[in-house]
Amino acid sequence: MALEIELEFSPYASYQRKIIESTCRYTITEASTKVGKTYSHIVWLLTKAVEEGELGRNYWWVAPVSSQAEIAFDRMERYLGVLINRRLVKTNKSKLYIQLWHGARIWFKSADKPDSLYGEDVYAAVFDEFTRAKATAWYALRSTITKTEAPVKFIGNKTHPKHWGSKLVGDVEKGNMGADWEYHCITAWDAVDEGILSREEILAAQRELPDDIFASLYEVKWIEVNGNPFWRHIDLSKVVRPVAYDPKLAVYLSFDYNKRNSCLVTQRTGRERRYIEEYYMLGGDGEDLEALVQEICFKYRHNIIHVTGDASGRAGSAFTSGNASGRMLLEMYFERHKAEWVYFDQYPTSNPEHVNSRLICNALTKNLDVVIDPGCVTLISDIRRVKTTVEGGMDKDDMNKEDYGHMNDTLRYDLMNFDFETFTQLGYAA
Repeated sequence: MALEIELEFSPYASYQRKIIESTCRYTITEASTKVGKTYSHIVWLLTKAVEEGELGRNYWWVAPVSSQAEIAFDRMERYLGVLINRRLVKTNKSKLYIQLWHGARIWFKSADKPDSLYGEDVYAAVFDEFTRAKATAWYALRSTITKTEAPVKFIGNKTHPKHWGSKLVGDVEKGNMGADWEYHCITAWDAVDEGILSREEILAAQRELPDDIFASLYEVKWIEVNGNPFWRHIDLSKVVRPVAYDPKLAVYLSFDYNKRNSCLVTQRTGRERRYIEEYYMLGGDGEDLEALVQEICFKYRHNIIHVTGDASGRAGSAFTSGNASGRMLLEMYFERHKAEWVYFDQYPTSNPEHVNSRLICNALTKNLDVVIDPGCVTLISDIRRVKTTVEGGMDKDDMNKEDYGHMNDTLRYDLMNFDFETFTQLGYAA
């Protein structure tokens, strides 16, 4: 007696159906966040494995990193819960695969290690977030499907035009890849028209997010604003002007301990952020840091002082003799030089990824009134010079080569750590 299994899924939106029912071997889709691209492609891959699978056949879900692959694994596992309970489907969480009753396996792979993508016979694949993954992962996947001539569906957001995935999209759009390839684009407004997302929520995101971030994540567009992705909303021609120190206000200090011990001094009042002074030392050793703290204590000893800075502690220059971290040295030096009201409660235990810090900093500088004193010459120079990689993070290689960006980091730490609550109040989840 043949085994009959019926799984029920939500109906596809019209744009999902066009992609899933395409007869082309490759579909490549740039889409807004939360429009159902992951759901529809999980169902497509599962359907392929159910209808065409047999012992020895493999079906792949490939994501940029293992944590993203695990999210897709968890979702498919939930969809198959009834069959798992009936022992018709087996799951292996540690190796991230699901084995169906006829022996076919659906694997959830990381593109972070392309060498692991060679060798198996793969009969269908989804390349999730391909515009954030390594090019070598696509090369490996293409090699793997050569024998089986398997179909592949690419899904991702709009990212930097220089990324290999964006270049591939351009070639498909222009027809350079042949009849086997088909391009699709799904915006948040398409999802609104289909009743998947609410217009009010998308309009709220448009108000709350930086212009370039909204365009990329919701409208499938890449735009350049001010030519500097890290500081979209800092117009130096407007924000640089003399700032007076107010002895009645608290002082906020942001430190960086890279090749140079650096410190940015800020005062806050309402929506205004006054960057009143910078310290940029020649070296990065402990004595240099103590001299810096001593000078700051002498000048601001009557103020309440809040301290934050680089939490990584991984760079060799962030440590001195005795293996004490930069933060521990700061605490010791402030106590030694008689600063009475010093608080470290907003000093982080870890730093966010550069892409996330760019989002936070852009959102804050869009909604706050930033003023930078002309005396902060190194900070002003860094804001002009900072570059980004195709992945959206800071180009640290260029910074290290040219020895700049240390004051840029102090500004990032200042906003991310002292104003994170402000960031969440703008409508972002913590």
